[in-house]
Amino acid sequence: MSLLSNYDSLWKAFVRPYRQTYHEYDLGPSSFLLDTVSVRRTDLILKNKRGLPLKCSHYEPFNIKTKQSEAAPCVIYLHCNTGCRLEAKPAVDLLLPLGISVFCFDFSGCGLSGGEYITLGWFEKDDLETVIRHLRANPRVMKMSLWGRSMGAVTASSFSNQPSVIYSPPDNQHPEKSKQKTDIPNGNNRSTAGLAYYNANKPH
Repeated sequence: MSLLSNYDSLWKAFVRPYRQTYHEYDLGPSSFLLDTVSVRRTDLILKNKRGLPLKCSHYEPFNIKTKQSEAAPCVIYLHCNTGCRLEAKPAVDLLLPLGISVFCFDFSGCGLSGGEYITLGWFEKDDLETVIRHLRANPRVMKMSLWGRSMGAVTASSFSNQPSVIYSPPDNQHPEKSKQKTDIPNGNNRSTAGLAYYNANKPH
């Protein structure tokens, strides 16, 4: 194999890693019961700065009596470089019973969103900015907290100084492995799951 071929394979490994594909039905039912909390999932498409469609889902507590989604703090889940919004399911299972909504999406170049390549945080921060702008205009979103994994964590760190957005330190752990760590964080035993819960509920 020539040096040129090796170089070509190397850069493609970074900008075009394995792309997880799925069908919309893999997201499951749009309304369901989680513990004692009724949940409604709203699927939507946002356009980023480059005009690429971002496939998104917003899981919210749902009031059966009023048939409306309830106002709640929101955690934006940011998937890894080979992931997609399906990765957020354990976060949904963890946070919705606590009264926290979860917004997840496929970065451009990932999952069902538009685009061919990823940039490990460079263009992904524009995708996140698009999502934050959308959520800031949503009266049901009280506060926002970021939970990022791998590439998602790098992207989240770009917004550590954003007003009305609370940044949780990076997490390379899958949310399934953080399920039992939901205490308010203290000392060096902070889990990202706990921080997401704490940050989404603490006053600004």
